[in-house]
Amino acid sequence: MKLGCFVGGLALVLIASAPSPAQDEKPKISDPKLREAVARFEDAVAKFGTGDPDPYIACWSNREDALELGPSGGYDNKGIAEINKQAKIAALRFGRPGCKNTFEHVSVVETKELAYVVSIQRVVFEQQGARPLAFRCSNVFRLEDGEWKVVLRHSDGRVNGPRQEEKQ
Repeated sequence: MKLGCFVGGLALVLIASAPSPAQDEKPKISDPKLREAVARFEDAVAKFGTGDPDPYIACWSNREDALELGPSGGYDNKGIAEINKQAKIAALRFGRPGCKNTFEHVSVVETKELAYVVSIQRVVFEQQGARPLAFRCSNVFRLEDGEWKVVLRHSDGRVNGPRQEEKQ
């Protein structure tokens, strides 16, 4: 319960402190170091999809409050040790050569020490018959020792509408 309150409160603080962009304007990342960290993380997510977890793990905060909430639901991976362990397992299990990722930023909010980027991640596979995937992703970055690190990633597959079991 405390974690949910923290995440909700964090979102409210960040939203309240952010200037609101025009309706049709694409969100932009103004801090060059943050922009670089986001690009590095998105590249690492793409490499993770091909079976290489190391760049992904390197983007994360080493603090124990780091939290990864994947599409499977629940409190998946808390703390860098668990994120590291599960990333290596998942990359071996799900990584596929020819996996291509694109990211469309939906919302960006920056403060001096925290930032979040909400995006749609689209994944396509070169394998014949492989179905493309899309995820809603919220990535929170924290400035740690002068470097932006991922402290929270939440993703879900709700981009394409309700799940099959919810239609019944």
